[in-house]
Amino acid sequence: MDDKKRKLTILYGSQTGSAQEVAERMWREARCNHFHGPVKAMDDYTVSELIFEQLVVFVCSTTGQGDQPDNMKKFWKFLLRKNLPVDSLRNLRWNVVPSDVILSNRTEWLQWEDNSSLCPVFANQRITHNQHFQDVRLIKLKSSLSYSPGDVVMIRPQNLPESTEQLLEILKNHNLHCLRPDTMLTILSKDDDMPVPPALSHPVTLHQCAQLYWDLNAVPKRYTFQIMCNFTTSELEKEKLQELISAEGQEDLFKYCNRPRRTILEVLSDFPYASANIPISYFFDIFQPIRQRAFSIASSPKAHAGEIHILLAVVQYKTSLFKPRLGLCSNWLASCSINNHLPVCIKKGSFTFPLDNSIPIIMVGPGTGVAPFRSFIQERVCSDSADSDTLLLVFGNRNHMADFHMADEWKSLEHMRKLTLLTAFSRDQPHKIYVQHIIEKESSLIYRWLERGCWIYVAGNANNMPAAVRNAFVAVLQDKGGLVPQQADDFITSMESKGMYQTETWS
Repeated sequence: MDDKKRKLTILYGSQTGSAQEVAERMWREARCNHFHGPVKAMDDYTVSELIFEQLVVFVCSTTGQGDQPDNMKKFWKFLLRKNLPVDSLRNLRWNVVPSDVILSNRTEWLQWEDNSSLCPVFANQRITHNQHFQDVRLIKLKSSLSYSPGDVVMIRPQNLPESTEQLLEILKNHNLHCLRPDTMLTILSKDDDMPVPPALSHPVTLHQCAQLYWDLNAVPKRYTFQIMCNFTTSELEKEKLQELISAEGQEDLFKYCNRPRRTILEVLSDFPYASANIPISYFFDIFQPIRQRAFSIASSPKAHAGEIHILLAVVQYKTSLFKPRLGLCSNWLASCSINNHLPVCIKKGSFTFPLDNSIPIIMVGPGTGVAPFRSFIQERVCSDSADSDTLLLVFGNRNHMADFHMADEWKSLEHMRKLTLLTAFSRDQPHKIYVQHIIEKESSLIYRWLERGCWIYVAGNANNMPAAVRNAFVAVLQDKGGLVPQQADDFITSMESKGMYQTETWS
């Protein structure tokens, strides 16, 4: 095969990094088989060059409720153009790989946003009861960044100091390198198809990598164990690592690593001979990059001018391991002090609100899912266009007294007849009541809003809630509208296709 035919272009659409991991692993495998070509996000690729390609692999994931990732939206929109000739890709051999079917590893690095701004924290308030198990924070930043209701703020977190110090302690006795916190690292590109990301284009210290670049809370991939197996000087460690990376050992690897959410730091501590002998160049393979996190903006540009508010639940949970598991970003944000500066940028969210203020809006936002609706409602209040006939909020959580987020705001607006409020608190009575149950209980009210042509917005956890809420609206149409199940489902499907039923969920 000539050099031109050995070109393989790998393009990915990735929201959280999973598809990018797969694409990068495929690129490395392709290099081993003497293929050349780039690996890029679809929106970083010049789509007009696609007609000249012969071999392309598309690695795609979805986000939210089946939406395309942000870094492939322009590419996808171009391919859907009606005036695109049907035979324009006739010479292209291609394949689409769903990102969830491949065990993958990464060597890529975080492409930091060039337009990030440093915004100081001026409030970091716990808004749940001190005795409540869940710590939920309302964090307020001073910012001149412009945004609209429904937009999201992207934040690049850092490792907690104790995690950084733990890694530096592990590396103190490294056998191949004299590693100190101030050791300078210069990252060079070994292949033009894989350039050094801007974030690593200048020398950085080991401490900077440990604090700012490497995700020390990440659960390591199988490839990490392969690397450790290659470099350990302990026969006992090598035997155990060979078991974990073998085809027969995948269940053992899952039980050891994935099920208890064992972090890369804990794995390195469990295999000290491997940790002491991994060449520093392989650190950029075993450590996953810190990624930006997206949060729905909980403030209104008009009501909270010059501010960005973030509503977040601090992630802490137990597994079979003694030490609780901590979410990297939420715990770092919760630890931020007043006047700490956070690197942030604004991105367009998935919600699109109607410009006509006379259109009735139903918003279903349990827990921190209420964040984008606070932005929208307060914007309408400041525009003097909020009333209880056009704004209906369905909020849910566990306890009225423990985690009723922004309760005073909602009750005040309800009293002023600027908002209709329905609530569901699952643990305030013997039987659990969720937002979907309140929708069905208030079916007469909900159906009147549906008859008036309301728009529906659902935000929150992506597990069971979105489907349960959708089913509740279908049930209302059957109960009060007299529709058969298929007709009711088709009604909601029609709303979805018109943009009148929108969801924004996260895991």
